[in-house]
Amino acid sequence: MPVDLVRTAIIRARRELRKSAALVLNSSALAIGTIAAAGLGFVYWWLAARLFPPEVIGKAAALLSVMA
Repeated sequence: MPVDLVRTAIIRARRELRKSAALVLNSSALAIGTIAAAGLGFVYWWLAARLFPPEVIGKAAALLSVMA
């Protein structure tokens, strides 16, 4: 009897997952894109801080802040 309940629960879970597969796929793509953008932004500012003086970085940050 418990094996049948587990099997039924697994079948129901798979069925529900198939119903919302597009939602899971789209939300995963959105999360991955957000993480990638954050990582690239971090690398950009890290390199900029190493290559340019603080005054230039401050002006660039202020300009981006005004545009956003």
